Amino acid sequence: MKAAAIDIGTVTTRLLIADVCDGAVQELVRRVNITHLGAGLGMTGCLSADGIDRVATVCAGYKELMDAQDVKRSRCVATSAARDARNTDQLRAALERCGLLLEVISGDEEAALSFAGATYGRSGEGLLVVDPGGGSTEFVLGDILPAGSASGNGRGARFLSAPPAGETPAPILRFARSLQMGSQRMTDSFLPSDPPTAAELSCCRQALQSLLDAPVGELRGNVREMTAVAGTATSMVTVRDSIDPYDAARVQDARVTRAQLRELEEQFCAVPTAQRARICGLEPQRASVIIAGTLILQEILDFLALESFRISDTDLLYGILLKLSV
Repeated sequence: MKAAAIDIGTVTTRLLIADVCDGAVQELVRRVNITHLGAGLGMTGCLSADGIDRVATVCAGYKELMDAQDVKRSRCVATSAARDARNTDQLRAALERCGLLLEVISGDEEAALSFAGATYGRSGEGLLVVDPGGGSTEFVLGDILPAGSASGNGRGARFLSAPPAGETPAPILRFARSLQMGSQRMTDSFLPSDPPTAAELSCCRQALQSLLDAPVGELRGNVREMTAVAGTATSMVTVRDSIDPYDAARVQDARVTRAQLRELEEQFCAVPTAQRARICGLEPQRASVIIAGTLILQEILDFLALESFRISDTDLLYGILLKLSV
């Protein structure tokens, strides 16, 4: 089945067209555009007309690609910025004019779909998937076990779903939460200077620590491996390794350490946005929010007492496609 997934986030708008058969995804077309839909949302409570226009223009092009590929099934979803805004109906109307039906999905659904995509083709227990977006960050802890296995993880995290008895196990999701911490949101709220001052960075860190404390405290001691997905996470590898143009094969399964995040933070903070945008491996339009994104990943590692995380190039888009094929 030829299927398409569109993800409209706070910072990026993305498309994946693929052949999906029996749980296997063969990519045909992938597009990523930085549209900054959520820019200024924290101050106004509304999506800007310019942001809506940028997304609609990009999505009109995506629809043309989908038609040219003769896509049979598709889903167009929006996440944090669209969930928060008072005028999301304006975005929905603009996309309807492009021939697309917009779904604003909940944080829990976003988290579950990200988990399905990030763990595509993998198995194990205590797998944490973190999706640091522009407006929110999703956390999902789960197990993926071979058929006939019983989970050995009896550590008390709350169950969200489990496979019916006698069937091949689906992922067992033990914990899922979406927190209002994203690279655009934290930049707008705490990092007004360019580059940010030491005091601003400290204030942002303290805010992140407070946001993490109670909502995801039960994850401590329950995570065997953390996987991070999406543009903030993949940028850590592309900048560290000077990957330009983007090469998914070099990014997939790469590992990033705490020490490397500190080095990247120093590199990003050393120059203003205009110079940061010229760093090899960093998408120029992501330069304005990458410092906050780096801090988010640092604070999550520190909070969970982990030394590193792995990167998955398969994420929410894969999760959408896999669910469409069911």
